[in-house]
Amino acid sequence: MPKVIINDEEFEAQEGEHLLDVARKNGAHIGFICNGNGLCASCECKILEGADQLTPPNEIEKQWLSPARIEQGNRLGCQATIQSAGKNTPIKTLTRVEALKRQFTGFFIGEARFKSLIGFFSNLAKGASDQLSMTPTGLPASVSRLGLLKVLFPWSSGLGGWFKDTGAVISRQVKNGKSGGLSRRGSGGARPPFQKPPYERPSSPMSQKQGATNAKSGGSGRPANKASTKAYGQPPSKLSNLDFEDISIPKSERM
Repeated sequence: MPKVIINDEEFEAQEGEHLLDVARKNGAHIGFICNGNGLCASCECKILEGADQLTPPNEIEKQWLSPARIEQGNRLGCQATIQSAGKNTPIKTLTRVEALKRQFTGFFIGEARFKSLIGFFSNLAKGASDQLSMTPTGLPASVSRLGLLKVLFPWSSGLGGWFKDTGAVISRQVKNGKSGGLSRRGSGGARPPFQKPPYERPSSPMSQKQGATNAKSGGSGRPANKASTKAYGQPPSKLSNLDFEDISIPKSERM
């Protein structure tokens, strides 16, 4: 049975299924605004491994994805069909919406915060620009293929399934967020509770002077507190010291 890894989570698939079908039935993070009719490109994925186990890009993908994006390994999940009979290597993909989410959340929890934010806006702008550039050819072709009514109301059939699958995606995202935090883990383990680093209140200047005097004179007074050499009110530990993972998108996985 073919295996598909979507956003670092592995799922079982069937021969002849679209990547979008596998993602929707498992609640994986993927877009399907047009309900899989090949209109919105929100189900765009980048194939990281196993591209030879998918059907080649069809005319619908060529109408909505620029040649450069197809060359980079980007596909529409609603059109890419699994044909991996006899092959054991899983198909690995990263969805566009997941890549954007990781870049956006990287601003809040990653170390390279501004780099993640710049990458997010750059990715968003690039995708929108490519989509607009393909609209003059893609939209008329879609109207010819589906009809004007279907293009304007892609949910006219299957609206219940669209709401159900959208709810499943949201539910899984919330569940993963609670169990594993905003990390790149697939299943994610529970994040250990935050432990406040030990802190010793420095002694007052008077007690430091008295302690130093007593220690020098051989008296029984308390020696100077070493913690007093530290600045009062140290800044909290950096997020990198907690159980967060770096979610900067590697170059090989950028959309």
